[in-house]
Amino acid sequence: MKPTERKFTDEEIEKALECCSSYDCDGCPLYSPTINCVILLPQKALELVKRQSEQIEALKEEVNRLSFWNHMRRTAVIDEFADRLCEGRASNDPVVIAAKCLLKEMTEEIK
Repeated sequence: MKPTERKFTDEEIEKALECCSSYDCDGCPLYSPTINCVILLPQKALELVKRQSEQIEALKEEVNRLSFWNHMRRTAVIDEFADRLCEGRASNDPVVIAAKCLLKEMTEEIK
């Protein structure tokens, strides 16, 4: 396998960037007399950035998905609470009216 085809770990790429930025090739995982690391390092760094960007986007989607379901669960709990609180009462009962107003405020704050 050619060194340019070798899979480098994220840590190796980060270490190579540190070495290169301080002009210290000792301990650089990408350095070799047979490799043009000046060309290889930017390629590997770009692969790392793209991979991490994809991971970030996937995590953002997961956070949005979980936030949506969490919102739905909270709204359902509030609705169930309102139903139990108002059970057996007339719709013009002051308790029912106050509860509905308060619950409306609570659900709007969740949004």
